This record gives sequence, structure tokens and C-alpha cells, in this order.
Amino acid sequence: MMSEAKERSVSPLPYFGYGTLLGETQMCRNYPSARKIGLGFYDQHELAFWRYADAADGGCSIAHRPDSILFGVLYELSQADMTMLLEVGGLANWYEAREIDVTRVTGGRVRAITLRVEGYRGDWVPHADYAALVTNGAREAGLPAEYQAKLDAIVENARRGADR
Repeated sequence: MMSEAKERSVSPLPYFGYGTLLGETQMCRNYPSARKIGLGFYDQHELAFWRYADAADGGCSIAHRPDSILFGVLYELSQADMTMLLEVGGLANWYEAREIDVTRVTGGRVRAITLRVEGYRGDWVPHADYAALVTNGAREAGLPAEYQAKLDAIVENARRGADR
């Protein structure tokens, strides 16, 4: 059992949520210690939906796109919650943790941890409930309206694959 002091200790790096963990409601549902510390973006990257192994399984990932910006939310988490997030995210080795440099919308840069699908195995069609976590989370987080419209288009584009 973890000591009370360790449970309260804060992870040295914030978590950058850009997909299903954009919204504070969803983030706190899974990781109760999460505290939003600001908005940020990752230059030259974009949200993507990538397969894990077959067409039925996949998740949010980060694709390199020189002309894009990936917005997200910076969260402070307890060390215990960060450990759990990274363990859950690493389940079956489908996700990889990465340290990235995030630009805060208020200015300055910060090093943060994020998760993305490890290795490109093809595009994935997210189910409606999964996609809604992304689009609703962007609204809840207060991301710029132009970016919310871009996310809606990315999700709609990915969902069109379900009609093929």
C-alpha cells in the first residue's frame, strides 16, 4: 500500500491531454487528482486515429504535420495517478509515453508527458462515443473555436470510414 505522502506527491512533469482526456470531467473521472493548469499546443502535429492491431481497435495518436498545431490541456497529477495513467495507457503495449515540448497559450514552453499509439498500423475509425469524448472535451476545455471546428472535421473524416 502506498504511503499517504506518496499519494499526494505531484508528478514532476504535467500531462498533455489532447484526445479523450481533453475534458476535465473525463480526466478527473479516471484520475481524481488531475488539476487543469492551462492550455497549450504542440507545433507541427495533429490529432490522428490509429489502429492498434486490427481495424476494430485503436485510439488517439499524434501525427507529424508540418502545417498543423495540436491543442491540448496541461494537467498536474499526483505521482500515483500519473503512474496509473501511464500503466493503463501502456496496456498491451499499444501506447507509448513521450516527453514533448508544449507551448502554453499564455506564453512560455513546458516539458510534458503525453501518450500516443505506438507505431502506425493504419487509420482507425473511432466509434461515436469515443469520438464524442474528444469533441466534447475540446468544448469543455475552452479550446479556440477554430480548433474545435478543425477537430470536428478530423473526427467526421475518420468516422466516414465507418460508412465504407
